[in-house]
Amino acid sequence: MHGDTHTHTAFSADCKTNPEDNVRSAIAAGLSSLTFTEHYDFDAPDELHSFDFDVDAYFDTVNSLREKYAGQIRLFAGIEIGQQPHQYVAEATALKMAGRDFDHVIGSTHFIDRLDPYYGGFYKEKTKKQAYDRLLDELLANFKYGYDFDTLGHFDYVTRYGPYEDKTMYYRDHSDLLDELFKYLIREDKALEINTKSGTRVEPDPAILKRYRELGGFLITMGSDAHKPELVGLAFDRFTEYAKNFGFRYCFHYEKRVPVAEPI
Repeated sequence: MHGDTHTHTAFSADCKTNPEDNVRSAIAAGLSSLTFTEHYDFDAPDELHSFDFDVDAYFDTVNSLREKYAGQIRLFAGIEIGQQPHQYVAEATALKMAGRDFDHVIGSTHFIDRLDPYYGGFYKEKTKKQAYDRLLDELLANFKYGYDFDTLGHFDYVTRYGPYEDKTMYYRDHSDLLDELFKYLIREDKALEINTKSGTRVEPDPAILKRYRELGGFLITMGSDAHKPELVGLAFDRFTEYAKNFGFRYCFHYEKRVPVAEPI
């Protein structure tokens, strides 16, 4: 099985997992590789968490685990950067990454209008279409600030926590915004993430991935977004088949910021 390109450990403020436990779970699941992607959200509007981590200690841990598990699984050091439409956030994020040998950078939007959908208030007085459009608008706005990233993480993040009876994001309802988003990724050689955490919580609309492929998109990564060891590689069998149904023949992981294809 190909690698899991999106996982978290205790280096992320919202996770308590021992990094070695994720490695053991990945080996047990038969994954070819595991990428740690710890949260860095500069100026996060969250009073409970400071989404920052000690990069030196992080690399020391990853390098130690690489040595210990050499020959059993390949381990990569990544980061999940939180994007907001503010130049000072983009500049601080660039400084955090400067001079560091990250293998994989996920660009994600966790806060919309300075609100985290996780807490529910974002959805207040918004229809489903209004809420989902607002996330897509924010994603597109963030692209203008020059964030350096390899993969767009959980573009459907807003679906996870909505109060709507049917939480699915449908291509037909957001076609212009999704097309613009996909065309940007394809033009800039950035990957689209299949986030299996989102996909197991809310049934995805097949028309979305189909459209990405129709437009010429072929770079996909698959990430569990695991915050617990038992969720590493979550539903990979199901979503690998799902991707193959639309003509994808490879999943990618990143090594030193270069996409590496793995047949699926």
